[in-house]
Amino acid sequence: MLVVEAIKSKKLILCARELQKSIRDSSHRLIADTIERLGLQSQFSVGESFIRHKNGTEFIFKGLRFNADEIKSTEGIDIVWIEEAHRITKKSLQLLLPTIRKEGSEIWITFNPDDEDDEVYQRFVINEPPENSRVAEINYHDNPWFSNESDEQRKYDQVNNPDEYEHIWEGKIRKAGEGSYFARALADLREGGNITEIPYNSEFLVDTYWDIGMSDYTTIWFVQKIGYRYHLIDYVQANGEELQYYANEIRGRKYNYRTHHLPHDAGHLRLGMGGRTVLEQLQALLPDSHELDKLPPSRDINSDIMAVRAFIKRCAFDKEKCHDGLKHLKRYRKRWNEQKNKFEDKPYHDEHSHAADAFRYFAIHCAEDRDMAYEFDYDDLGNTDIRVEVVNNDFTIDDYI
Repeated sequence: MLVVEAIKSKKLILCARELQKSIRDSSHRLIADTIERLGLQSQFSVGESFIRHKNGTEFIFKGLRFNADEIKSTEGIDIVWIEEAHRITKKSLQLLLPTIRKEGSEIWITFNPDDEDDEVYQRFVINEPPENSRVAEINYHDNPWFSNESDEQRKYDQVNNPDEYEHIWEGKIRKAGEGSYFARALADLREGGNITEIPYNSEFLVDTYWDIGMSDYTTIWFVQKIGYRYHLIDYVQANGEELQYYANEIRGRKYNYRTHHLPHDAGHLRLGMGGRTVLEQLQALLPDSHELDKLPPSRDINSDIMAVRAFIKRCAFDKEKCHDGLKHLKRYRKRWNEQKNKFEDKPYHDEHSHAADAFRYFAIHCAEDRDMAYEFDYDDLGNTDIRVEVVNNDFTIDDYI
């Protein structure tokens, strides 16, 4: 469709996705292959990073996350195509939409639904879409060029991978849990009313827990301990920002802070200019009343994740302020081994890892409290509930039903 539009009249067409580290990550190859398949090579000039038609139409390729300012300054965009749009963040979409303002301009969004919390799924499917939008669900049976080879794979998945079949071939939301470390625990919290509105309680101090990214996300969880429970009242994430940005976010929230807990490498990790460590920079950026702490190095990550899955039951999340963090926790999963066709026993590092790492630092640090209570449900013993009190590392059975 884009190639056809390019031939009709001179246009500026932006092919975008959330992340594009290089032209190889873009839709450039797909557009070029389409031109060749349609036998239109004589009408187009195809370079390594551009595609142009002889009438002046130009295709440009950008990642939204790192090129927002460049896109905002680009005048006269006629069509934007966002591919793999389930990955697009609310922030990227909010930056893009006001930018496309030429009369008659259009934004095309294509995606395979992945998670019910995806911004485009919420905006265009769950909620009433904007009046000037058209929404269509398209599946394999709508494709007149659907090949016999693809149909064989579809039938195989239908029998052998029924959960994945619904997602891949029928366009259904991916079922939570497969390969995910925390999806089931988060679903239990939501069902139990622990992902809801959690107001800031000024009678209790706030701790922050950080994961610091060099070329990707820096994430911060804001936590209040109230009794045996931990209230996660806020969350911050950003990409490509200097530490001044995060210091401003800390101060701007007007919480009564106790300690800002940084990862163990904050004492030698350098973010931004000046040659100073993260710890040194934050000491200069935050008021003297803000205490900074450097957490010890992580233990075995698999052991940590198991501990987090037990600890998360003691948490409650503000559903609005922690929305992005919760989405990342839900999507934090094991690495898939294509050759062995199974999940490996180690996490997959992607854009979801940073929120999960910061949460892991928080959970491991707080799980070391000596005075706490745990409640266990042993379904295999027949609806047995046991409450265990832990005081100074002495365990006592408090109740048995």
